[in-house]
This record gives sequence, structure tokens and C-alpha cells, in this order.
Amino acid sequence: MIERESRERQRKVVQVVVGFLSAAAAFEEIYQAYRQGSLSFAKLESFVDDRGKSLFFEVKEVCHALFRRNVSAGMEKEQLFDLAIGTIFHEAMKLREDLYQIETYGGKYRQLEAKDGRTKYEEDFLRQLRKIFHRAEVRLNEEMEETHSLFRETAEQLKTLLADFGSNGLLVRFLHENVELVQRVFGGRGVEGLFDVMYPDGYPQSLVVAGRSYLESARFDKAHECFERAAERGAKDPALPVLVPYACGMALSYGASYEEALAAFQEAIPRISEHAEGRTLLPLAVRALRRLAPEMRMRGRNDLAHRASALAEQAEETLA
Repeated sequence: MIERESRERQRKVVQVVVGFLSAAAAFEEIYQAYRQGSLSFAKLESFVDDRGKSLFFEVKEVCHALFRRNVSAGMEKEQLFDLAIGTIFHEAMKLREDLYQIETYGGKYRQLEAKDGRTKYEEDFLRQLRKIFHRAEVRLNEEMEETHSLFRETAEQLKTLLADFGSNGLLVRFLHENVELVQRVFGGRGVEGLFDVMYPDGYPQSLVVAGRSYLESARFDKAHECFERAAERGAKDPALPVLVPYACGMALSYGASYEEALAAFQEAIPRISEHAEGRTLLPLAVRALRRLAPEMRMRGRNDLAHRASALAEQAEETLA
């Protein structure tokens, strides 16, 4: 039960991070459109609303559900991040209202201003409209700059918060899979800079964490890719000599590259048997080898089938 709750929390943390990064990138586009004089209400409408039909409403709700209700000691960073998200939401809602007013009634205001022979009532009304529109334009500019600044500050705050989620493999996978989005929001060294905050060994260590998460999801090809890159980048994890050939063998066996898979398992099994973490991998390796043996026989490679069966028996003896 506790493990299931922990995994559910990990998924929600990923939702928050995905939502914030997507929203930060979307707002940057809104901000640039405003600066260029091409921002429309329709673009802002899909970004924020109070009816649950916009990107940032969803971010706010998920963040509140995850962090606002967590009043445990030591969770101040989470609650501060939640407060920042709430502040951005309310600032963006003010933006939305002012832009709506300017866009919806601006045409009528300009039409009345261009009219010749206005009545006294129309003159008085136009004078009031000028004040209203001037205030709305001033507020819109101030709110746009304030919201832009809040997003930048909250992105930096998120960096600090991510340091607490280094064990969240799902999150690390998302960051690796969305390098471009991370770069757009954080700039600088992008994802590598984030992993420097999250891990003592930085980027190489993050690859090992992502690889283990892929293993848990039976994404053996992705796991092997991560472990190989981690080894190339000098990761210090002592399990890598086991994880690289194991993930390679599993990926190749599922990809029907049976001879290559057997070669990888021949390298992996002796190492797995001598490693504490590796022993937890043996049952899956045995099943893969048992599946390889008949496939080899069907191809007339009885020698390889025998080696696969012998390796499976060797692994089973270790488990006994």
C-alpha cells in the first residue's frame, strides 16, 4: 500500500513538473506576442481560465492537490512552490480580464472616437472610456511584466525543489526525454544543469536513475541506452558492469536478435550472480534464456540452444 502511494506521488510530481514547464514555455510565447503587438485573447484564453478548460488551471489544481495538503515538517519548499503557482494563476487571471476588456470593447471605443458630430452623452461616455482603456493598458503591461518575472523566479525555485526528487525515476526519464523543453525554460546548460543540482555526480548519475526506471517498466532498449551512456560519461555506480550487459541481453531477446542476446547474457550472468542487485534480475534473465533455447533449435543452432539452457541452469543454481 505504501509503495503504491509512493508511486502515485511520483506520478503526480511528474504531472506538476510537466505542467509547469509546458506553461512556462507557453507563457514565453504569449509574452513575446504581446511585445510584438500580436497577442490575441484566444491565445490567453487557452492558457488560463477559472473553469478548468486551460493549461494553467490544470497545473494549479494538480500542484494544490500534491503540495498544499502536505503539511509535514520539512516540506516548506513544496508549499512555497505551490504558493508561487497560485500567485502566477491569479496574476494571469487579471491579465486575461484586462486583455478581454481591451480586445472586446476596443473596437467600439475606436468607432465612437472616430465618429463625427458626437452628442454630449457620447462625449462624456467617450471620456470615461479613454480613462478605462488607459488604465487597462497600463495594468496589462504591468501584469505582463510581473507574470513574466514570476515564471522566471518560479523556474529557479523549481530547480531547488527538484533536488528533493532525485529518486523519482519517472521524473528523470521525463527530463531526459524532453531536453528541448527544459532548455527553453531554463536556458544555460539546460538538463545537465538541472542534474547537477539533483545529484552529486550530475548527468551521469541521472542516466543510471533513468535506466533503472526503464528496467522497472520493461523498457529494456531504453534502459540499455541509458546505462551505456552513463558508462561512457564515467558514472561511478558499481552496478553498471552488471546492468549494461543485462539490459542489452533483455533488449536483444525481445527484439528477436537471439544470437546477440545470448552473447550479452554470457557476459552478464557471471557478473549478475556475484552482485547483490544483480540477483534480483536473475529470474527475468532465466525466462529470457529459456525462451531463447527453442528459438535457437528452430534455426538449427543446437550448439547455441545448449549454451542458452546451460546459462539458464547456471543462473537458477545461483537463485537456489
